[in-house]
Amino acid sequence: SNATVAFDLPSNDEATYTLRLRYLDAVNNTSLVKSLSVTYDVTAPQISRPTINYGNEYLQTPDTVVLEIPCSDGPIDANLLTLNVNHADGAGLFDGPFVQLITVDVPNAQGASSVDITCEDPAGNVSQIQSVQYTLDSLRPRTGLGGSAVVINDADDTHANSQNVRLGITAVDESEPNAEGSGITEMAISNVGLDCDTANYEAIRGEVQWVLPAGDVEHTVTVCLRDMAGNTASVSDSVILDTQAPSGSLTINNGPVSPSRTIQVTAGRTDADASLMALAEGYLDCGAQATVYVPFSANAQEIVVEGEGTYDISLCLSDTAGNRTKYEESVRVDLTPPTGFIQINGGAAYTTSNEVIVNLTSSPDVADLKLSEQNNVDCADDNGYAAVDLASTFDFVGADGRKQLSGCVRDE
Repeated sequence: SNATVAFDLPSNDEATYTLRLRYLDAVNNTSLVKSLSVTYDVTAPQISRPTINYGNEYLQTPDTVVLEIPCSDGPIDANLLTLNVNHADGAGLFDGPFVQLITVDVPNAQGASSVDITCEDPAGNVSQIQSVQYTLDSLRPRTGLGGSAVVINDADDTHANSQNVRLGITAVDESEPNAEGSGITEMAISNVGLDCDTANYEAIRGEVQWVLPAGDVEHTVTVCLRDMAGNTASVSDSVILDTQAPSGSLTINNGPVSPSRTIQVTAGRTDADASLMALAEGYLDCGAQATVYVPFSANAQEIVVEGEGTYDISLCLSDTAGNRTKYEESVRVDLTPPTGFIQINGGAAYTTSNEVIVNLTSSPDVADLKLSEQNNVDCADDNGYAAVDLASTFDFVGADGRKQLSGCVRDE
């Protein structure tokens, strides 16, 4: 027959108890003693610090994700426990006998999520839910417009005048428009190209001082970026190294001495890359921020000075890489007309020869003399001038009679 008997254990202590059972029939015959064991257990199992992906919460793939789950229940054999793992969205991932190390497939949804873990003992006691956070990031860091990038010096620089350059590194790891990536934490840099899977990485920095190879040619710097999930992306930038200063010339069109306050000068260049120039009277610091550069022009430029005196004219040439060369020339401005007078044969009133000696007395700056028998000599006409000689000769033409000699003097 079947019967149900209520029995109080002898103690409230959690332990395994042995019950001995003997049957008695109506005529007092007794059966053999039968032993029954029962475990009194009201304590739930404990889960201690479960981990995902061997401690790296950033997953590169949703498949075969490793969970390590330490679960214990005092004297209860761990082999008697059961394990339950559910995704945060309610999907069941594992339900079966307890194993400390299991693999599960999580939903293929980019971004942060979690799994919920419980252990249950044979008495039906269930542990507290332990949640393990993770971020699924299976996409490479974003490059291109608005994405990760490396810039040599400044964004619009196509040339560099030194092997020592500055790298500006932008790291963007948004895997999808509405899901942030795991975050870029490492970089590797090279002048000769990189395999991002085998590169040697270091902690990422937003600005890096870098040295280009020698040689005035175009150089490319490659940077590999790696996020916390292990995804990589490659970015690069190129620059033309130009360490040679531009060459050119500065010509004062007026000559070393100018009779005018308006000085005409012409800049020249033998380096076609000398695209900028700065021109001024006085001192110029070609590298100063205050120095104003304008596009190069081979046309004559006018500089107006204050008055008489010696002036320095400065020209700075700058190429695309920022190399600069300075040229300087001096000009003396002389606004005072020269003076002088001439005598024939030392002031004699008569001569017996058509060839006479002309004596010149003039101001110190006179350089050239022009003589003519004409009454109205055009002193502005350059024709007829010769280097000054304090005792020049002149041949009169025609018959005997009164002769007149006119002269023009020209200073430096």
